[in-house]
Amino acid sequence: MLVFSQDRKRVMDCNTLRISKNIGAKKDEKYSITGSVVFNDTLDNSYTLALFPDEKSAMDELEKVFNAFAEGATSYKF
Repeated sequence: MLVFSQDRKRVMDCNTLRISKNIGAKKDEKYSITGSVVFNDTLDNSYTLALFPDEKSAMDELEKVFNAFAEGATSYKF
């Protein structure tokens, strides 16, 4: 699925999305959704796609991404 990052600086064809806790981050950037792109069997690059103030907000957004994908969307914009 093509994903357009929250900061509008990256469009990626993500293999996986996950929620990560940002240690030492600003108050409104405590959790992130990161996307992984696999270039070959051994190289996996992860990039931050969106930032959230709490885990629930990140989980709600990740669920929106999943629902869009389940409904047949080929892209998603944070």
